[in-house]
Amino acid sequence: MSKIYGSSGPPPYATNEELRTINSTTMHPESSQLNKNEWIDTTILVLKASIMILIMVAAIFGNLLVIVS
Repeated sequence: MSKIYGSSGPPPYATNEELRTINSTTMHPESSQLNKNEWIDTTILVLKASIMILIMVAAIFGNLLVIVS
């Protein structure tokens, strides 16, 4: 056997039948939980963007204050 895989050999590949079984038993989150997570992610993204814009605007006005004075 190859030194890469050791004595066990390469990992087995899933057959189409095994993939169908795996896909059919996949658990999907409930839509209410999914919407709640999406709402939280969107809120955090908007908050981060707002803070970043505030920092940029403050930097621009700070530089303008130095230039004018």
